[in-house]
Amino acid sequence: DAILCRDSLTHLPLDAALMALRRFRQSGSQFLLATTHQNRGPNRWIATGAWYAMDLCAPPFNLPTPRFVFHEGGSKMLGVWACAQLPE
Repeated sequence: DAILCRDSLTHLPLDAALMALRRFRQSGSQFLLATTHQNRGPNRWIATGAWYAMDLCAPPFNLPTPRFVFHEGGSKMLGVWACAQLPE
């Protein structure tokens, strides 16, 4: 099983995005495919519904380098992680 979370977490405040990642881990799915951006500076708080170039490998998420990436142009990509690597 895999979870596809494309262009969604980037519209959530940091605490809500962290909660979503924890729920993905708890789901029992094996993999997560999620939008991430590379080298975009620190992640920052936004209001729900706003947008920014979220880097899932940067704090406070600190995910490891994705196992595989699908480049979408510029800094945007779809990263693949094992759900076991997501925050508890």
